[in-house]
Amino acid sequence: MKRLKQYLRSYFAFSQKEINGFLVLMGLMLMLLVGPLILKYTVKTETSISSRDQRLLDSMSAKLNASFLSKSSLHTSKDTLFYFDPNTLDKQGWLNLGVPEFLADRIKKYCSKGGQFRQQGDLAKIYGFPEPLFLKLKPYIKLPKSAQKKLMKEKLMYASHKKKRSTFDINTADTLQLKKIRGIGTKLSARIVKFRDKLGGFHNLEQLKEVYGLPPETCEELLKYARLESKTLTQIAINTADLNTLKAHPYINYKLAKVIVNYRQQHGPYHSLEDLQKIELFSEQDAQKLQAYLQFD
Repeated sequence: MKRLKQYLRSYFAFSQKEINGFLVLMGLMLMLLVGPLILKYTVKTETSISSRDQRLLDSMSAKLNASFLSKSSLHTSKDTLFYFDPNTLDKQGWLNLGVPEFLADRIKKYCSKGGQFRQQGDLAKIYGFPEPLFLKLKPYIKLPKSAQKKLMKEKLMYASHKKKRSTFDINTADTLQLKKIRGIGTKLSARIVKFRDKLGGFHNLEQLKEVYGLPPETCEELLKYARLESKTLTQIAINTADLNTLKAHPYINYKLAKVIVNYRQQHGPYHSLEDLQKIELFSEQDAQKLQAYLQFD
């Protein structure tokens, strides 16, 4: 340090006071440069240690819970078991059956919010309920006849409702009818109706597979109930339809619509599907798809 001061005094002609100020300033600059790096690595190390500790605690907690549940199930002997209705059993009753306190609280909270056990298997659906304990308690679960009758009634109503909706005309069905199908909500039902209207009606049930965003499994479910009872389609007057009318149809894009109009203006009206097929852009596939939707004068 002494040599450094001598060097500064001789090289810069600093006074003793200026030298001291210069050294303080350099020290502060060094702290500003190195400090963030030290802090970064210090915080990273602490976070890493904290994460390891947290994982260790989580692992220990999981093991303790598993051990507690296992002991709880083992300590539940036949001598302590009794018949019970899970809808009305109080917390102490659950504890007497060997159910851990946190699960007893969870069950009571479920019931307080309107949850009901209508069949034995519903108890196993409670989050965290151990399967061994459920299997031990299952023979002792006694639900009131009213709950069983209600469940049976709902099953019969569902079967009846399913039977009633088993056949409906896809060309006249509204969005409410379509939303009764599993997997079809507000957006999909509206999309099906919109596609049907643009087409001019379905002439083949396989066309449902062309609805954008309709999952294959949902389409299969819809095909179980959809029928083609009214087959009257809205057709396009091919010899008078303008460009906008043609391109609005799902099977005719803008380019094809323009060619159809231009060809008609140059060669006169179309008399049959064969005339349309003279257009280079009009493929055999286009002909098959559009045949039911075209009207020739």
